[in-house]
Amino acid sequence: KAPLASGGGGDEDECPICLESLAEGSTLTLPCTHRFHPGCVEGLRSYGIKQVCPMCREELPPGPEQLFEEGCRLFFPLNSRVDRGEASWGPLTAAQQRTMDEVVQKWKLAAEQGHADAQYYLGFLYTMYGDGQEVPHDFKEAMRWYKKAAEQGHAGAQQNIGIMYHQGKGVPRNYKEALRWYMEASEKGHADAQFDTGTLLMEGREGVQQNLRPALKWVRAAAAQCQAKGDVHPPPKKKGF
Repeated sequence: KAPLASGGGGDEDECPICLESLAEGSTLTLPCTHRFHPGCVEGLRSYGIKQVCPMCREELPPGPEQLFEEGCRLFFPLNSRVDRGEASWGPLTAAQQRTMDEVVQKWKLAAEQGHADAQYYLGFLYTMYGDGQEVPHDFKEAMRWYKKAAEQGHAGAQQNIGIMYHQGKGVPRNYKEALRWYMEASEKGHADAQFDTGTLLMEGREGVQQNLRPALKWVRAAAAQCQAKGDVHPPPKKKGF
């Protein structure tokens, strides 16, 4: 069966490179609107000769790791200035807003190519910064990106999904679901998730039975890592930025 690929965002149902269904796994839409599996596009990049869309010959965008790092190099200096009290997340200056727009653009391109950290960072931007002034609050969009990262085993994303269910942000409040996601991250050694797991089990909530023995285990595990409870947790700062 020949691949059904057309420009303008047509209804392709097969990846033109591997001829496997695009319904299986994640899908990457290039700026030229042709759709592929992210791994297939990475395979093209690995040859380093003709880095172009095989359908229309347009140049491929940078790879996800490069896009993610470029976004970090723009974001973290601004974030550091805010931490030092030299700038504020809202309202941003025109130049700062342009920087944030570029950060979102780069991280979104990386996230669409399956980069788990970019997906996590995007979720965080849609959740927290500047009371939605430099990146509009969109908890449903945040949850969408968190879940993509969580599906790849990203513990920070799993933790923040738990918080969103716990607090009813972007989804109906559901303590049972919150605990499920906290546990996913806790078992990977995520200290904040361990604290949240222990706290929820200690308190007991609708759909979550109070259970002091495992609660104490998880709180002790978190304490061993010297962590404290917060809100939706930010990404760690990258050294060198």
